[in-house]
Amino acid sequence: MKLQNILSLAAISLAVPAFAAVTAEEAKQLGTTLTEFGAIKAGNADGSIPAYAGGLTKAPAGFKADSGFWVDPFKDEKPVLRIDSKNMAQHAALLSEGQKQLLSKNPSYYLNVYPTHRTAAYPKKILDATVRNATTCKTTKEGLAIDRSCRGGMPFPIPKTGYEVMWNQILRYQGEAMTNTTASRSWVVDSSGKAVMTAEQATVQDFVYYQTNQADRDPDMVWRTYSISKSPARRAGEMTGLADYLDPVARPRRAWSYTPGLRRVKLSPEFSYDTPVASMGGVTLLTNCSCSPGPWIASISSWSARKRCTSSTTATRTSMTARRLKRPCCRHTSIRSASVGKSTASGWLKPLSNLVSVTRTPSAPITSMKT
Repeated sequence: MKLQNILSLAAISLAVPAFAAVTAEEAKQLGTTLTEFGAIKAGNADGSIPAYAGGLTKAPAGFKADSGFWVDPFKDEKPVLRIDSKNMAQHAALLSEGQKQLLSKNPSYYLNVYPTHRTAAYPKKILDATVRNATTCKTTKEGLAIDRSCRGGMPFPIPKTGYEVMWNQILRYQGEAMTNTTASRSWVVDSSGKAVMTAEQATVQDFVYYQTNQADRDPDMVWRTYSISKSPARRAGEMTGLADYLDPVARPRRAWSYTPGLRRVKLSPEFSYDTPVASMGGVTLLTNCSCSPGPWIASISSWSARKRCTSSTTATRTSMTARRLKRPCCRHTSIRSASVGKSTASGWLKPLSNLVSVTRTPSAPITSMKT
């Protein structure tokens, strides 16, 4: 019986796939046929997607750093196409099933399609680290963790597995140093269209994974963050803090909370998985929040067992993105290219990409998965 158990364990261990880095030959594509971060460098055949030429590296004209608002670099452009219920059949190949449902059930709903611009840009040292990671970075523990050799750049510019794609999303570049948002607001919109603000928070994020010049950084940490609630009055003064790691199996998320009424700081292991986010009215779960890497790491070990998709009516926005709400349809390039300046806008806009994106594969690297 003992021998049988040993053989069974050996068979299981042999069945575990090895997730290794790409070969040096494959990595030669980076910077040639592929961008350094893994996108197809050339444009597409019909010219609707241009070749990548380095992206947008300077702030658009009229941008004021302290204004709290983005400036649209393409504000004068006109749509090249409008898709509605009348012509959706002609463009069915570019539409998701959800978009088709929205168009067919709402005659007044439409999608404005704008020219494609490939504006994503990264600092040189991030690109250099990404190229290095391609041949040195690898996942461990069946894809649920990654090795310390991954640092300072996108871990898998040429991903081979779904886990590597997921780690690209978790470790996407959002800056190196501490970033903060002074007034992040969350709203719940009921069926009558009434918007109720559920929270206003100040948040601070620290992306330790990219702080390779810090001698005392924790090489196993991905990020750390904390938030302070400002309103409504009943939540004012509440604080939460989180830290996530490259190996969430060995070092699970550490989370703390402070409640003014109790005047205590307590560990909060429930800040993960399917826990409702109180600051978002309880209609969004921590695993659904794609605006930060934390919830992805907190639930990464349960992905193989949980294959469900949830949705909510929560709309989280900041003062910097409030003006975009007035647009009938955000263009795909605005969603794709929000890396210029502060990172808050890309966090709020990303969930909209499932609704309004009609761009095709060559336009961007594989950095996230859509359910």
